Amino acid sequence: EQPLFTTSAHVFEIDPDTKKSWLPSSKQAVPVSFYCDPMRSHHRIISVDGTKVIINSSITQNMHFMKTSAKFGQWSDPRANTVYGLGFSSENDLNKFAEKFNETKANISTKSPQQNSAIDTNGYNKDSTESKNEIASPSLNNSKVLWRMEAELSNLKSRNEEISILLQSYRDDNEQLKSKIQRLEEQKNTLTTEACYKFTLNKIFLFIYESPHSYKFQSNQKDIRNEKISNLEEQQNINLQIIEKLRKELQGQEILEEENERLTSQCQDLIRENEMLKKQINSIPPGGEGELSDTKLLLKLKALQGTLGNQISDLQSVHAEITSLLNPQEYSC
Repeated sequence: EQPLFTTSAHVFEIDPDTKKSWLPSSKQAVPVSFYCDPMRSHHRIISVDGTKVIINSSITQNMHFMKTSAKFGQWSDPRANTVYGLGFSSENDLNKFAEKFNETKANISTKSPQQNSAIDTNGYNKDSTESKNEIASPSLNNSKVLWRMEAELSNLKSRNEEISILLQSYRDDNEQLKSKIQRLEEQKNTLTTEACYKFTLNKIFLFIYESPHSYKFQSNQKDIRNEKISNLEEQQNINLQIIEKLRKELQGQEILEEENERLTSQCQDLIRENEMLKKQINSIPPGGEGELSDTKLLLKLKALQGTLGNQISDLQSVHAEITSLLNPQEYSC
């Protein structure tokens, strides 16, 4: 045998009990090869995982390779009484394998009728003499027809199994689609209910906002705002009046300070003048009064001294009063 084509794929076999699920034959991708024996015109698909042969399928004209998805394909082998499945890493690898499978079938169909009739039920060649004897003999002819019928029946069974598997996969997909549609319907109903609920709430809020009570509430809020503004303006006017009053009092204190300074200066001048008069009076000798020709001068000086003393006393009292007005706390202390 000569290798014709090799690819890598995950190998599966149909579950013999359920005929619905796949059983993995390899834990990873393994080589899958087409082999041809030109002497016997025999074609096989062989795959070996380590030392274990997991595929040994002889290709016949009645076999069909079916693509069940973008990366998965299968074929039924009536001689092995199983269905093989291959999972490829890409759609391109799947297409190449399918093309090689169909090409191999086409090569088998183009063989001469003598080569095709020379294969017995066990797959071994017979010579041309035995073939002629089989054709000539009615019993051998009947057995050949029976063999063909059995082969056709086996092929029909394999096709039926493939169709059953494909139908089951379609049913599973249909169930999944139904469940998805049901979930989408539930989501749609939920979204519709939420939308209706939000729309109702919006209408209620709009109704409350546009209702007379809401208008009165807004009017009351506006009146309250205006009242607060009026109170603030009134308080502002009062504060301005207080500021103006304090400013005037400050000006008055400045005037009082100036007057205090002036009176303090006058008081000091009078005190100095009084001291001078005292010195002048004290400087007059004790017996000098009789010698003065004008006694009125002495009396006038004494009167002036008393007047100055009174004025000094008045100035001191005024000074103390002004000081108490300027610094009431210090004065009280």
